[in-house]
Amino acid sequence: MGTANVLEAARRFDAKRIVFISSTAITNYGHIDPSGFLRTGSVYASTKLACEDLGLNYMHEYGNEFIALRLSAVISPWKYGGCGKPTQRFKELLERIIKGKKVRFPKSP
Repeated sequence: MGTANVLEAARRFDAKRIVFISSTAITNYGHIDPSGFLRTGSVYASTKLACEDLGLNYMHEYGNEFIALRLSAVISPWKYGGCGKPTQRFKELLERIIKGKKVRFPKSP
C-alpha cells in the first residue's frame, strides 16, 4: 500500500518522475506453479515485482515517468536467509577486510 500511496500522490501533484528501489531478488524464480508459470522465490520478491508492475501501469495510464532500480547488493540484517544470502556473504567479506584478515571468495557451486 505504501507504493500505491506514493504513486497516487505523485499523480495528484503531477510529479514528473518516480524512482522505485527494487531488487534483483525478482529475477530469482523459485518454482513453477501448477499452471506452468515461473513464480518468484519469496514473498519479498513478489512484493517488489507487484510494486514494479503497479508503477509501470501508473506510468502508462497517467504519464508519470516510472523507473525501477534493481539493486543487487544491499547490506541488510538477514543471516543467509531469503534473498539476502549474497549480500550477507559480501558484508562478511568486507568486515574481514576491514579487520585486516585474509579474504577469499568462495567458488560457485
